Amino acid sequence: MLPSRHIIISLPLGIAVGSFTQSALAGLLCLFSGVLVDADHLIEYIIHYGLRRLNFKKIYRACIEMAKPEEEGGVKKLHLFFHSLEICILLWIGYALSKNFYLLSIALGYTGHLITDIIGNSKTMKPLSYFITLRAINGFNTGKIARH
Repeated sequence: MLPSRHIIISLPLGIAVGSFTQSALAGLLCLFSGVLVDADHLIEYIIHYGLRRLNFKKIYRACIEMAKPEEEGGVKKLHLFFHSLEICILLWIGYALSKNFYLLSIALGYTGHLITDIIGNSKTMKPLSYFITLRAINGFNTGKIARH
């Protein structure tokens, strides 16, 4: 999903969280956690293309192409370490145990990001591929976690 769409979704969610909690920091944490998950796309780009070819305009396009291992630009391994349902689950467990509304804010933003990615990328990625454990078991093999 385009980063701009994550901003469009995370901004009102962050405003709602900030209003509900009466905390601007909580709202910002929600917003940032809903957007910054995509930092792993930059990491993935660097893993496959290096720093010399770093071009921010091409990062998003390259990440789409990476999920198609049989096509030009496709890669054999796809990591995306931050796109992890396990992290999401740990955030919610952390909130349940602590009742810390800052952790709730982060969990809401992060969850919103993953839900929109799972839905928005359903044509290219298998939903269970958002479990990093499953990706690791499959050796991060793009052919096993992406749809063909």
